[in-house]
Amino acid sequence: MKINFVSYLHPYHFYGGGEQYTRGLVDEGKKRGHVFSFSSMAPNCFDYDSKADLDIVFDFWNCPGSPQFDLRFLENILRRGKYITGQCGYSNACFLAALPCNGDRGTNGQCVISKEDYFNHRELPGPWYDGKCTAPLTSPLFKHALVNCFLSPLQRDTFIKLYGKEIIGNTYLIKPIVDTNHFVDKGTLRDIEYASCGAMGEPKGYFNIKHKFPDGNIVLFGSNNPQLAGKEGYGRVIGKIPYEDMPHFFSRVKNYVHLPRWPEPNGLVVNQAALCGCNLILNEMVGASSWKALDLKNPSTYERSAEEFWEYIEAV
Repeated sequence: MKINFVSYLHPYHFYGGGEQYTRGLVDEGKKRGHVFSFSSMAPNCFDYDSKADLDIVFDFWNCPGSPQFDLRFLENILRRGKYITGQCGYSNACFLAALPCNGDRGTNGQCVISKEDYFNHRELPGPWYDGKCTAPLTSPLFKHALVNCFLSPLQRDTFIKLYGKEIIGNTYLIKPIVDTNHFVDKGTLRDIEYASCGAMGEPKGYFNIKHKFPDGNIVLFGSNNPQLAGKEGYGRVIGKIPYEDMPHFFSRVKNYVHLPRWPEPNGLVVNQAALCGCNLILNEMVGASSWKALDLKNPSTYERSAEEFWEYIEAV
């Protein structure tokens, strides 16, 4: 098939968990002979083929406060009607950062989170949108899709809570895409008692971790911006660890901690830590743990994740 891959963040220019998914899916699609044209906002790239067989739309909106795709572009995608959606986060549902309501959007059309809470307590980026819930504005994107794809049962259920089953319609769950040859237990001395990735910001669970570990006996990694932890002098902040070094680091960690505030779409870092032999300390907001039938520590769990996605999409 000729496929338009539309995503705010280009899958070959960024390396977060979401881009590890999208890059893995595109790589497998290319192996199967599909031809891709890419449209993204970061970097600015527009190579849309109006005669393509299918549009795959991942996170049409993202990065609050930054330039967004022209809405006329979305209208064209909806008008063609040959598209599926994928969600690496919740930006297609909420224009605020990191879904501050956790999917409990209320009934009066107003955001249930106050402006003061959003900016002063959570320290999330703007703009504010006058306190209105933006989810109703984006419902056509989901309602008219051939399939809406999600990264975990938790993420799917959160979107259904936001919109209702009649809007979300057909769904597909993309199993975690992890390089099981890369993420292995190196058998080194586990000299780090507790560690957490991304916990320097409120959505990833900074306040939850601070409550559970009041003495600050935890290593925090995964960002060049220290955010709350750096400002407050909490924990041992070591910043970003290169991808190639992550298995070596995880193999030193006894307990990997992931306690997000928001319903984490999946949290690939949890799967990666599990494969490297870490004990997992999680809460109910971790998408990875909502896969009840999957053994996160077993490499065979992750076999054929991308292949199964394409088998389903090709059949649709």
